[in-house]
Amino acid sequence: MASISTGIGFSATFISAVTSVGEYFEGKSKLMALSFLTFGSGCGGISIPFLLHFLIEEFGWRGCLLVIGGLMANMTCFFAVCKPLSIGLQQTTKANRLKKVDSETKPTEQGFTKSLRSLVTNKVYIAHVVAMCFTQPIINSSLIFIIDFLTTKGFDSETAILMYLYLQIGSTLCGVVPGLCKKYIPHTSVLIIPACFTIIGSTATALLLHAETYTQYVVLLVCLGITLGVSVTTVSVTTMKILGPHDYLAGLGVLMTMIGISGSISGPVAGYFVDLTGSYTKPFYGMSACLGLAGGLFVLAAVLKRKSNNNQSDHVSDITVVEGDDNPTFSI
Repeated sequence: MASISTGIGFSATFISAVTSVGEYFEGKSKLMALSFLTFGSGCGGISIPFLLHFLIEEFGWRGCLLVIGGLMANMTCFFAVCKPLSIGLQQTTKANRLKKVDSETKPTEQGFTKSLRSLVTNKVYIAHVVAMCFTQPIINSSLIFIIDFLTTKGFDSETAILMYLYLQIGSTLCGVVPGLCKKYIPHTSVLIIPACFTIIGSTATALLLHAETYTQYVVLLVCLGITLGVSVTTVSVTTMKILGPHDYLAGLGVLMTMIGISGSISGPVAGYFVDLTGSYTKPFYGMSACLGLAGGLFVLAAVLKRKSNNNQSDHVSDITVVEGDDNPTFSI
C-alpha cells in the first residue's frame, strides 16, 4: 500500500511540475525551462543514492525514510509560493489567431470526454504516444540489467557502478540539449529532436554487445543516457506542440499513464527473455529494435504534423476577403 501511495505522489508531483513550467513559459524559453527541469531531476538522481547510503548507515532504514520524507515535504512549500500566472491575455490572443484561420469558433474550454475523443482521432498524437511508450520504458528496462550485463563482460562491481554513473551523468547533462537545439537552430522541429536521439540510443544499445574496451562501453552508455535525457525533456513540449493548450492536460495525462503501464510491462518481459535465453544478446537486440521503431514513429509524427500544418496554410491562403461591401464575401 505504501508503494502505491508513493508512486501516486511521485506521478502527481512530476505532472504538476511539468504542467506549471508549461504555463509559466512560452515558445523557445519553455523548452529551455523544461531542459533545466530535467537537468535538476537528473542531478537528484545522481546524488540521492549517495545520500541514501549515508542516511542508512547513520540512522538506519526508518531514520532514512523519515529524513527523505521531510525533504520531500519541502516540495509543498515550494509549490505554495508559486503564484498563478495570468495567461488569459495570451490565450485570448491565440484564440483570436485561430478564429482568423478557421471559419468556426472553437470553444475556449473543453470537457475531458471531448478531449479524449479528439485525442483518439489525432494520428500525430497516437504515433507520438506509441513512440514514447517504446522509448522511456525500454531504456529504463535496460538500466535494470546494465550493471549485471557489465559484470558478465568482465568488469568488477565497482567499475560497473561507476560506468552506470556515467550513463546517469550523460542523461542529466544532455537533458538541456533539446533547449539548446531549439535556441540555436530555431527551425528544428521539436518532434525531430527525440527521433534523432532515439535512433542514436537504438544504435548504442545494439553496439553494447560488440564493445571491447572500457572507453567504448562508456561512450555507448553515455549515448544511451543522452537518449533518455532528451526523451524525458521533450515529452511535455512535443505533447503541447501536437495538441495545443486546450487538450494539453488530458493528452499529457493519457501519455504518462500509457508510459507507466508500458513500463510496468517492459521490465518483466525483458527479464523473462533474459532468463529464457540465458544471455543478454537477444534481449538487447530486441530493445534496440524497439528503440529503432520508436525513432521511426517520431519521424512519422513529425511528417504528419508538417502535412497537417501545410494543409491548414493552404486552406487559409485559398480564402480571400473581397472588401468594399458592407457584407464582405469570400471567394475560394
